[in-house]
Amino acid sequence: MELNIGDSRDIVVTQRKMKENRIHIRRTTHKSYPRIVLFDLEEEIVATIENFKNQPAVLTMVEHIPGEWKMVDCNLDYKRQDANTLRFEINLPARSEKGPATVHLKMNYQRLNLRP
Repeated sequence: MELNIGDSRDIVVTQRKMKENRIHIRRTTHKSYPRIVLFDLEEEIVATIENFKNQPAVLTMVEHIPGEWKMVDCNLDYKRQDANTLRFEINLPARSEKGPATVHLKMNYQRLNLRP
């Protein structure tokens, strides 16, 4: 037996990758067949967090970035939990008469020394 009581829309997070560019490309020195050996990847992630509740809330958001990386820019404070994990503590205001309270997260980071 399965009972569906509906979807909860208390807090909604919509996340998108806005940009992904290869930078600092390293190639072999072979003249007839130069190929990519390593490269860095610059990524821009944007998340929209909406609070539909009538009271303020605190959202703990965990992001995993694999491999070696460095943060270029981030508009919200975060803690680096370990080598591959970021932890955001986001304070969300209560919803208003106009609609849900919205907070935007934008982070730009580089993943380093990737192989094709």
